[in-house]
Amino acid sequence: MPTLIAAIFVTGGLGALARLSCQILGKKITLDFPIGTVAANILAAFCIGIVMPLEMPFELKAVIASGFIGSLGTLSSICSDMFLLIKDREFLRALLYVVCTVCLGYLAFTLGKTCGGLF
Repeated sequence: MPTLIAAIFVTGGLGALARLSCQILGKKITLDFPIGTVAANILAAFCIGIVMPLEMPFELKAVIASGFIGSLGTLSSICSDMFLLIKDREFLRALLYVVCTVCLGYLAFTLGKTCGGLF
């Protein structure tokens, strides 16, 4: 059990760094829209779609899904970005942000699940 916790700790840190990288790159693209968080969440949805159908030991799935993927895509980042958009009275962008995150995330999940089902 300590090994599992340590592995989730390490992969969670890597997922958080990957999310931060997406956010930094997104800021270079546009300051007006949180495209980096959208990209991180879509990537996380795609990855969890791949992992879900795969047959693997519980511990390995926990390390990948709860560790890396869980920290790559986070609800807290979505909420933070939504708060800032609404605070700035960017209601249309906030709506676009939610729609992009949910719809594109679901499409990415479905695509990932299809890809994961191939293995």
